[in-house]
Amino acid sequence: DELVKSIRPFKNTTFLHDDRELQLSIMNKTIDRFLTQPLMQAVAVAKHFQIPVMSVLQPMYGTSDRPKTKWERENITPFPLYQKTCLEDILPSRLRQLRAAKMPVLDLNSGHFFDRMDGDLFIDPAHLTTAGNRIVAEQLYQFLRKNARLSK
Repeated sequence: DELVKSIRPFKNTTFLHDDRELQLSIMNKTIDRFLTQPLMQAVAVAKHFQIPVMSVLQPMYGTSDRPKTKWERENITPFPLYQKTCLEDILPSRLRQLRAAKMPVLDLNSGHFFDRMDGDLFIDPAHLTTAGNRIVAEQLYQFLRKNARLSK
């Protein structure tokens, strides 16, 4: 974690442009091309072969009510327009698509999984520390147990 934190890849950067419509258009096209289309193709193949499928939406920095640590506040520059666009415009429509396909979805942005956690959880707006990944692993395990009927 310390090595990764020292790199700080997104320090003092901005995402794309402040034009919300342009950003939304670019992100929608990118998500459709590289995520939605391949995902729906994979779902169709999985259903054909009766293979269970699920989707996990990764957490993003700033979507939790958890107070940020000193290191996070000083070193992570959130992408407010990007996050707002994702959370308000893109994710809801993607969630509807996934649920319409009868796919179990674990949205790690909406469950308040990080609210009561202390310590640095993010190294940049989209990547977690070891502690953050432990939380994701636990939530993923619980989700799998519930949705895939896994034994202990």
